[in-house]
Amino acid sequence: MSRKGFSFLIHGKSGLLWLSLVPFLIGLTCFLSSGAPPLSGQTDPLDVPFRQPLYVLHLSWTITAEYGKVKNDNYILHASLPDEKGGS
Repeated sequence: MSRKGFSFLIHGKSGLLWLSLVPFLIGLTCFLSSGAPPLSGQTDPLDVPFRQPLYVLHLSWTITAEYGKVKNDNYILHASLPDEKGGS
């Protein structure tokens, strides 16, 4: 696009539309993504403790692929602590 055409988009009639529409869309997106506030007296269904203690296991390993080393990190919630051989 030539410089003259770009200048028209910003300063012309369509430019005014874009300059007013973009902030409106950004504000609308922020408003809709914020979510509704929780109702008073009710707890969030995800904010309930587990029935039994859980352990966070961190698995980490590195493999060598054709394009270099790849590090894998995974976290798992497990109901029991693994034994010394890695089993449960």
